[in-house]
Amino acid sequence: MSPQYVGSCYKRATAVICACNLVIVFCIIYVLFITSSSSLSALMPKKYEPQGLKLAGEEAARYHASVEARRAMEPVKLIKRVKEINEELYRAKTQNSRLAAARKKYAAQLTQKLKQLKRANATVHQQAFAEWQRKKLDRRKANAGAGLKNKQT
Repeated sequence: MSPQYVGSCYKRATAVICACNLVIVFCIIYVLFITSSSSLSALMPKKYEPQGLKLAGEEAARYHASVEARRAMEPVKLIKRVKEINEELYRAKTQNSRLAAARKKYAAQLTQKLKQLKRANATVHQQAFAEWQRKKLDRRKANAGAGLKNKQT
């Protein structure tokens, strides 16, 4: 192969690619700008019809009947019940979390009260012990004083 032939081969391939690109651009322009809005609406998908499909007469009636039959076969009650169950579970979870928080708060309050009672009980015991010691000392003094009187008589 000669170098001139290779260069012309690339030129031909480039020309073919450019021509294809031009054809594609013209097709896009035709679809977007030249067609009327009514024909564009035919290309737009409709709610329950396949894209671009125009049904007439009996076919349309059969199609709509099949759509209605499919809708009738949907388990609407089951779907509603599943949603209700999910809502009940959500409510139960939030209620359980609230109850758990209340239990923790109540337990903390109880432990705090028990600690206060323990401290108060300790002071009461200390006071009772001090009172007992004082009475014991008084009795010893009284016994010691009575013992001196007995020795003197």
